[in-house]
Amino acid sequence: MLLLFNISPEILKHLEELAQLELPEGLEEKMLQDLNHILGTFQIISRVEVPPETTTAFSSPLREDEPKSFENASQLLGQSRLQDGLLKVKPVLEEED
Repeated sequence: MLLLFNISPEILKHLEELAQLELPEGLEEKMLQDLNHILGTFQIISRVEVPPETTTAFSSPLREDEPKSFENASQLLGQSRLQDGLLKVKPVLEEED
């Protein structure tokens, strides 16, 4: 049995403001039903018992991260994007005058 939450229109309006959204007229009731259904489904899922021997660990071995140099970077990036063998990028933060 799906348990319904009771998200009120006031809570929906607050969520709308937090997300900086504006729901089209008449969509509020459908949105309330959908949100209550989704939250009820998560409530049911959270009650599922998982046997202790069950693992969620990643079983595939990961490769080691090894930096490799690429000698022909100018072929990939173009000479104008390189400076002393390093990639030039636009500054993220700039000083204002």
